[in-house]
Amino acid sequence: DTNLAAAAQTNLTGNIALGNPQRLIDMDAQGIDYQAINVNAWAYSADRALARDLIKVQNEKISQWCAKYPDRFVGMATLALQHPDLAADQLDEAVRKLGMRGAAIGGSVEGQELSDRKFDPFWAKAEELGVVVFMHPQPAPGTTQNPRLQGRGGLTNTIGNPLETTVFLSHLIFEGTLDRFPGLKICAAHAGGYLPSYSGRSDALCGRGGNNGADCKALKKKPSEYFRSQLYIDTM
Repeated sequence: DTNLAAAAQTNLTGNIALGNPQRLIDMDAQGIDYQAINVNAWAYSADRALARDLIKVQNEKISQWCAKYPDRFVGMATLALQHPDLAADQLDEAVRKLGMRGAAIGGSVEGQELSDRKFDPFWAKAEELGVVVFMHPQPAPGTTQNPRLQGRGGLTNTIGNPLETTVFLSHLIFEGTLDRFPGLKICAAHAGGYLPSYSGRSDALCGRGGNNGADCKALKKKPSEYFRSQLYIDTM
């Protein structure tokens, strides 16, 4: 617990030095008008009490730093998704009290898919608040932690991270999360993984006869069509 708390403080003070005007100088030099600031999700193993305290520190500090330059920075909340009801409360406080504009999450939680119905309280709150949820991969079994990705090429990153994004989005589509919460706005890192350029394969599944397209029967749209209304991607 002590190590997690120390890491949280190091992460904040070392990696998000918003008090340093050099960041503003660099932004001006690069033609960047506005930055969204967040801490990458990393503490999903923390128990409820520790998670509550960690998130409180992170969100309050991000909010305070962004408040110094409100015309240049906006904050994204960190959440304890391993405790979905707590995550919903944290998001509500971050948006309504701290003025944050969304949340940053991982693609899975300790091996659990975020399309699982246990996470519905969080998704319901995100929809209610109308904020953007930004997903960035973290180490996860089967994707970034796949033993086949060992060896040269940094494949746990170059392949594993976009694969985690692809799996995350595909589950949200096929398990009906996006249909249950049609007001969700989700931005997926690493250009949406492989799904934006390969969603035609998911559409093809839905067009097949027999039982091949059974997983699509309950969906309100073709898989690719969710990118027209609810799903967004970055360009990295």
